[in-house]
Amino acid sequence: IDVGNRLARWALAKTYNKDIDFSGPIYKSMEVKDGKAVLTFDYVDQLIYKPEVGTAEFLIAGEDKEFKKAKVEIDGNKLIVSHPEVSNPAVARYAWSNTDSATLFDENGLPASSFRTDER
Repeated sequence: IDVGNRLARWALAKTYNKDIDFSGPIYKSMEVKDGKAVLTFDYVDQLIYKPEVGTAEFLIAGEDKEFKKAKVEIDGNKLIVSHPEVSNPAVARYAWSNTDSATLFDENGLPASSFRTDER
C-alpha cells in the first residue's frame, strides 16, 4: 500500500473517527515457549509473511546477543521465531537494517514497523 493511502487511512481513523484499519502490526510483547519466541502485535487480526517481497530479516539471539537469522512461523496474529542454535531466546528483531524492506503485513496489506524486543 502506498504512502498516500496509508496517510489517508490514518486521517480517516484519527481525524474523522472512521472505523478503518489505519496501522500495520505494531510489536506488543514477547514470550518464550518451547525454545521459541512468540511475538504478539497490536492492530492486526491475521499476520502475513511475504519473504519474497522484501529483504527484512527476523533475527533472534540468546543472552549472548549473537544474532542468527530466524525461522518464521505465523499463527494467526502471533509470530513465532526460532533458530536451532538459540535454545532460550532473549531478543528478537525485525527490519533492523538501514536497507531492509517490509516482509510482514496485516490482512489489509499494511506493513509492520521495524522493532526490537530488547531495550537499547
